[in-house]
Amino acid sequence: MVTKTANGIARIFTPVSHRKLYTQPWTIFFKIIKNSITDPKDRGVLWFYGSHPKWIIEATEEAELKENYPLVIMPNIEVTNQNNLTMDYSAKEYVPQITTEIFSDRNDYLDIITENITQIILDNESFLTSIGIYNIKISSDNVDPNTTRDGLKIYHRILSFTFEVVTECL
Repeated sequence: MVTKTANGIARIFTPVSHRKLYTQPWTIFFKIIKNSITDPKDRGVLWFYGSHPKWIIEATEEAELKENYPLVIMPNIEVTNQNNLTMDYSAKEYVPQITTEIFSDRNDYLDIITENITQIILDNESFLTSIGIYNIKISSDNVDPNTTRDGLKIYHRILSFTFEVVTECL
């Protein structure tokens, strides 16, 4: 299926399959957000990741850390529920959860990035529905303003969305 997203990017995606319940939605959300998100610092460098980048683990200097924030990490999908929709179990509804972790050295960037991610998902809702991702909603939003890293105060938000996927299992 070829679909044009709200940001004008043509995509080729097939409807979500129960065989790829973890990888397919993650890839779709990751690409949509990564290709559309705006860096509040306008750095022109990679700052959206699928896992914790090596420099986070190895960095020890405050100046080195400060230039690399804000950043967003999108870890793996979790499936929170499954329902059988037919008597013969041929159709199932899954409720996966996708999470974004936002780290910033500025509190205002945390909110700007959160609003940006939420708007990107809203702007692409009809596209997501067309490939079988329905009823997207914020399931949790937690902010930790008390993190420090080698003397640098870091604001950390975990923003999670749940959605529904209905698949044929034949």
